[in-house]
Amino acid sequence: DGGLTWLGLTFGGEPGQGGTGCPGYGMTSATQAQAIAWLQDEHIDKGRCGCMTVPCETWQGSTGESLYSLALSPSMIGDTTTNKRCRIDDATKCTTCACDYYVRYSEDGGLTWLGLTFGGEPGQGGTGCPGYGMTSATQAQAIAWLQDEHIDKGRCGCMTVPCETWQGSTGESLYSLALSPSMIGDTTTNKRCRIDDATKCTTCACDYYV
Repeated sequence: DGGLTWLGLTFGGEPGQGGTGCPGYGMTSATQAQAIAWLQDEHIDKGRCGCMTVPCETWQGSTGESLYSLALSPSMIGDTTTNKRCRIDDATKCTTCACDYYVRYSEDGGLTWLGLTFGGEPGQGGTGCPGYGMTSATQAQAIAWLQDEHIDKGRCGCMTVPCETWQGSTGESLYSLALSPSMIGDTTTNKRCRIDDATKCTTCACDYYV
C-alpha cells in the first residue's frame, strides 16, 4: 500500500504469518550483512520490492552474462510501455525438468508465460526449452536463443530506441541502435527510422536500406 503498513516474514521466509521482519539469516543475532542478504534473497529476488521488469534503457544492448543477469527470473526484461516481457528460468537444480534453462515470453505483462518450439515457432505449445542445444542447452545457448528468437523478433518489446538513448550517437553505436528490427524514434510521436541489413539477401538491389 505504498508504505502505509509494513509486513514482515517469518524466520522461514513465509509471509502472512505475523513475522516481525527479523531476518531468517542470524535471526535475533542477525548482522547488517545478514539483513542485506535477507533483503536480497527473500524480498528483492521474490518481487516483494517491485521493479521486476528491467526497462528498455537498462537492458538494450546488453549481451552475455550481463543480459543473463537482467533477464534471470524472477526478474524479466521488457517494455514498460507495453505488456511484452521476456525472461530466462534457471532449472539447473530442478530434478524433474527436461531442460536446464527455459526462455519464455509474455504478452500480458507477465501474467502468463509462453514458449517457442525448438524450431522457434510460437503458439504450438513450446515449453521454452531453447532450440539451440535443446534439452542439453547451456546458459550461453539460452542467452543466444533469447537474443535471436525473442529480442531480435520483438517479443520482449522495446523496439523503438528513445531520443535520449540515440541522440548524439554516431558510427557503429548509431548503427546498432537503428538496426532492424529495432528502430530509433520519438516515443512521444509516431516518427521512426531504421536501417535494414540486406547483406544476406540474394534478391535485394542494395546491401543496406534506410
